[in-house]
Amino acid sequence: MNKTSQTGKSAFTLLELLVVMGIIAIIGALLMPAFHRAREESRRTYCLSNLRQMVYAATIYDMDHGALPPVFEHNYATGESKTWENFLWELGAEYQIQQCPSFHGDAMWEGDRYTGYNY
Repeated sequence: MNKTSQTGKSAFTLLELLVVMGIIAIIGALLMPAFHRAREESRRTYCLSNLRQMVYAATIYDMDHGALPPVFEHNYATGESKTWENFLWELGAEYQIQQCPSFHGDAMWEGDRYTGYNY
């Protein structure tokens, strides 16, 4: 209930303000899980897009070389080793494609920059 002060202005009581703040807090608490689910769904869509790009890269590699990229190749003469992701991205694509934003684990071995898909 608004009370009119002696100057003629209306003011809210402390109880009214606390009720409004409580209602806003309850609405916020109800909406937070929905926002979290929407954010996670966005990350999943991003992961699927990354996987689709990796399939496209493997298909293009297959069309250029007549076979899918090897899992691992070691040149004993030079000591250089290449894995399948080196073959897929040899034309300069970004390696972040291999990182799924929904994956929150550790790399399989020390020095592995990419987690999520290479497991």
